[in-house]
Amino acid sequence: MTYKEFYRTDYDKFKKVLDHVLNMIQSCSLDCIQYTTSRIKSPESVLKKIGNNYSLLHDIIGVRIICSFVDEMYQVKDWILSCFEVVEVRDYLRYPKPSGYRSLHVICKVDGCLIEIQVRTIALDFWANLEHQIHYKKDIEDEELIRSELKRCADEIASLDLSFQTIKDRIEG
Repeated sequence: MTYKEFYRTDYDKFKKVLDHVLNMIQSCSLDCIQYTTSRIKSPESVLKKIGNNYSLLHDIIGVRIICSFVDEMYQVKDWILSCFEVVEVRDYLRYPKPSGYRSLHVICKVDGCLIEIQVRTIALDFWANLEHQIHYKKDIEDEELIRSELKRCADEIASLDLSFQTIKDRIEG
């Protein structure tokens, strides 16, 4: 099933909203943004998650903004708060998930559509992408051990991010 078949007339609206948000990010004056990724959630993903009623999801439209340092994540969050109608902020950086997942999630309303903007460091994004791949694999041998190792790696990455932030702060001193 194509995106257009699944989302019908909403697909064009989702594309327009996504393009608008990406243009705003591109034209903002934040030098700390290393890169962005974006997507409209695939029909298969929506169907697996909740079935046909995609209006229940806040992350059909998703944008990920990647920075180098933790303090930059909060700069980006403040910029988002100043530019968009924010519905909710989820700070998984200060309050990590039990798995070790860390990120800032800002859910915004743009032209009547909900969009989730995730803000991460390069290191946090690397970890989250690996964890995501493993999360959706079935029948993983030694799954408990792998999850434990992933949690350990998440903690090490958080420690590295803190060290890099300290180095940056000293240099900028």
